[in-house]
Amino acid sequence: MKDTKQTLIELKELIEDMIERLDAPPPAEPANAAAAAAPTPVPAAAPEGKGRLAIVVGHMKSARGANGVAPISESEYIWNKELAETIANEAHRAGHVCELFFRDGVGVPGAYDAAEAFDPDSVMELHFNAADGRARGTETLRGSQPEAAEWAQHVHDSMVSLYSRQGRLDRGIKKLKAGDRGHQSVSQLDSVPTVIIEPFFGDSPEDAKSGQEKKRELAAALASAFDSFMQTDATPGRSGGESLNGQEAAAPAAKLAPELRLAMGRQIVKFEARRDSAGRIAVYKLPAADGGGTYEVAGINDRYHPVKVRELRDLISAGNHTEAETEAAAYIATYTDRVDPWVTNPGVEFYLRDSAFNRGAGGAAKILQLALEVTADGKIGPLTKEAAAKAGADPRGFLKKLRAAREEYEVRYIGKRAIFWAGLNNRWNHALAAAETFIDKV
Repeated sequence: MKDTKQTLIELKELIEDMIERLDAPPPAEPANAAAAAAPTPVPAAAPEGKGRLAIVVGHMKSARGANGVAPISESEYIWNKELAETIANEAHRAGHVCELFFRDGVGVPGAYDAAEAFDPDSVMELHFNAADGRARGTETLRGSQPEAAEWAQHVHDSMVSLYSRQGRLDRGIKKLKAGDRGHQSVSQLDSVPTVIIEPFFGDSPEDAKSGQEKKRELAAALASAFDSFMQTDATPGRSGGESLNGQEAAAPAAKLAPELRLAMGRQIVKFEARRDSAGRIAVYKLPAADGGGTYEVAGINDRYHPVKVRELRDLISAGNHTEAETEAAAYIATYTDRVDPWVTNPGVEFYLRDSAFNRGAGGAAKILQLALEVTADGKIGPLTKEAAAKAGADPRGFLKKLRAAREEYEVRYIGKRAIFWAGLNNRWNHALAAAETFIDKV
């Protein structure tokens, strides 16, 4: 029979879930929920063996989860928000793409909708455990996606090794089923392996001490787990749907010449950046309802890209504006590399890169599929690529269809918002004009 404290903990979790559902946008307005959670830029699928990791921070500001005892002395939400930034930094150092997603204001479905648009190779949701103050140990919770077991094993092994867990302190990997705590999170994305980490018990003084002392090491271990996961044969480097015989080929490195690829990143910076009186790239504040955080540099904001935007901010503060602009362009180019295998004409590729920067790789995939009049499932497989190859014979005509599809996508999936509509149309038109200049580039 459960003791009173454990029952109260579970009741607290249930209440938090109810609060989160109340904070989330109503089902009748999915477009607004997507807009609130929609990411902007970050890096994307880079060279072979590199990948895209989505990190979801568990809980939210209004329901922060369990509280850790000293020396943690804070909630899961606060502690893991900092951990997420450190993991992202470590992943970026290894050449991967990592983006952060939050449940604030959108709930679990909204956070995972935004993560899906990012088109990740795997998802990790961050938590730490709590019970009666005496329980200790490490466990990993996983979904039932095809590669979830492999992803969970890499994650769990990295944590068990870090904390030297043996015997009962290794609480194992648990495949969640409907009704289990955490199942809502790990079951959101059908084809993306998803795990929840519970590295230690925050209300155990001994666990809290090792958790706090090894926080940076935990971030490095988890980033390393993703790196090793991307290197395994079990991870083909998700290129999308319409797979042949259930298999998907690894996404190749960008085929564009480095100079042309960077030029495309620079062009998107020109669209996004705000500048000071001397014409130099600048840091600017975001309005409260923007959804991208508090400040931004060339579309790279502090909510989804906290590590990169701080680097850019610091470069600008130090007077290194030119370096900051080049860094922003390279970051955007890497982020949008996901579209590179989809088409063959540079002009068409640029337009899709610009779309991916604004609406994520998943959004860009649907825009492409709408233009081709194939099933818009956001997964680029052989059928979409075949249709794109045929359309590519007339790149200028193809671009006009993409321009129309971009507007259709906005209306269908985001919603036609009058306050933004004129600005969006200008952006789409400018992107079309820029894309035409890339048509004959090599």
